[in-house]
Amino acid sequence: MSTLQGIENGMAEITVEVEREAFQKAVELSYRKNIRRLNVPGFRRGKAPRKVAETMYGPAVFYEDAVDAAVPDLYAAAVEEHSLDLVGRPEIDVTRIDENGFTFSVKQHVRPEAVLKQYKGLSAPKNVLPVTDADVDDELERLRERNARVREIDGPLCDGDIAFIDFEGFIDGVAFPGGKSSNHRLVIGSGSFIPGFEEQLIGASAGGGLDVTVTFPQDYHAPDLAGKEAVFKVTVNETKRSEKPALDDEFAQDASEFDTLAEFKADIRQRFEKLREKQADEEYENALVEKLLECVECDVPEVMVDDQLENIMYDFRYRLSMQGLDLPRYLRYTGQSASEFQDSHRENAKKQVLCQLAFLAISKAEGLSVSDDEVEAEYKKLAEMYKMNLDDVRSSVSEKTLRRDMLAMKGSDFLTENAAPPTTGGGDKKPKKAKKPPKEKEA
Repeated sequence: MSTLQGIENGMAEITVEVEREAFQKAVELSYRKNIRRLNVPGFRRGKAPRKVAETMYGPAVFYEDAVDAAVPDLYAAAVEEHSLDLVGRPEIDVTRIDENGFTFSVKQHVRPEAVLKQYKGLSAPKNVLPVTDADVDDELERLRERNARVREIDGPLCDGDIAFIDFEGFIDGVAFPGGKSSNHRLVIGSGSFIPGFEEQLIGASAGGGLDVTVTFPQDYHAPDLAGKEAVFKVTVNETKRSEKPALDDEFAQDASEFDTLAEFKADIRQRFEKLREKQADEEYENALVEKLLECVECDVPEVMVDDQLENIMYDFRYRLSMQGLDLPRYLRYTGQSASEFQDSHRENAKKQVLCQLAFLAISKAEGLSVSDDEVEAEYKKLAEMYKMNLDDVRSSVSEKTLRRDMLAMKGSDFLTENAAPPTTGGGDKKPKKAKKPPKEKEA
């Protein structure tokens, strides 16, 4: 039996009383699970009767494990019974336990409901940047560089040439960690090395060696090197030059499906126009969401911010891993501590939580709902996206969480579908869907 004691300051308190019969079943299961761990004289390990074990070790020997095993299901049933939408981790306190049963209380934050002063007819600016001839020319130049032919050269290095070098750096005659590499590929003039390094290689030839003297910037990411003068002993192993193709019809045929350069240019312009339109839509949608957040009143529990911050950190670590990095190394490069890095994302985490709560409030106000067919379709979409078995997806993401995310998305759609026309550059064009609300992550 459970009793909702009340909801105060956004916290719900539930008291659950477990009667003797249900508790004794849990104790019996605990006995069967743990009896092999107990040494009872006169019995083989695991064969001692429960009463004998309880006489020797005390009647409460199996209570703690029985309670730990029983509480999760009892807690879930109590939450369901009182139709509570809770967030964060529960604070569970066992207040009574004896042979006749036990009692425990649960305190947990209730998901708050946002109050919206306005959500229909919101307006935001939309500006589509025009595509210029220079934009098209820059893209053609990038494609020429990508399709360039690289050949070895015998003469001295020039700006834009490619050098393959061995180098080792010294400060006051002592080599420093991380300052050595073999056959490193360096494009002269790329600015990828310390300022002044690449310029000193101009004029060098393959097979030659030289000393390069540079000073590390004061804001260099490694504090022990910042502002110090270093000498790099460099050996030039190989030199190459990139030769870009002529900008003509033949280039267009090699780089695209078009026969003429004019057709290729027209296609580039069209693609850029679509991209600029998409970028303008995204900026407009984000601005619209910012307008919505100005109309929201809601006390966001810190536990929700903490959970969302954890999701942000998880996603960031995953993106780093795709680049062959990990968070500790990234923090060393940027000169941040883990707590400083988290603090810098806390405000964004709070905004994301508030954003989802606002979208949910819109859905509730408009009586929006998510059908069983829509939920099933979303599960299939997730399974296909992550190349997972459908049942595995269902076990990873609860239906309750999925429905909530989908309901927030419907609130997002409603926001943009009922927004006022953009204030600039929007014309009569119907705006696209607003920024997606953050999804709740489950294990």
